[in-house]
Amino acid sequence: MIGLADVTKSHPRINSIILFFLCVSVARSKPVELNGKRVLVVGLGKSGAASALFLKSRGARVTVSDAKTEDELRSAIPVLLDNGITVETGGHGDRTFHGQDLIVVSPGVPVDAPPIVQARSFGVPVIGEIELAAQFLPGPLLPSPAPTARLRPRPLLGKS
Repeated sequence: MIGLADVTKSHPRINSIILFFLCVSVARSKPVELNGKRVLVVGLGKSGAASALFLKSRGARVTVSDAKTEDELRSAIPVLLDNGITVETGGHGDRTFHGQDLIVVSPGVPVDAPPIVQARSFGVPVIGEIELAAQFLPGPLLPSPAPTARLRPRPLLGKS
């Protein structure tokens, strides 16, 4: 299964029309059932922490893994631990990726990192944060150009 993060990573200048149809397709698909699922969030920036908390609120058993040290992530860790989210810092352990039902990759994490590639080869779905969010938004999305050249989808205005 190829996620939106894979497409934008391998083709950074992909035609915005194609991205639009990808976003519409994802947004109209049935949201993944998260209750009781083991979900790994790779990358603990602001969006990674927000994704982890969102997943937990949907009933997922969440683990977060980041290559940065505990000291570097000091501000994000307490709220995650207080919400029952397992936190791994200082690298990505191979065992962390095993037994997951879903892996959510933050924008700053390469989708071709060896543990992610291995998990995908075992059939574990690997998606980006944008793809995760799109599944829970009502209606289609429209990507808008961003200075960082990353896809930044926005809900369409008006009725869907």
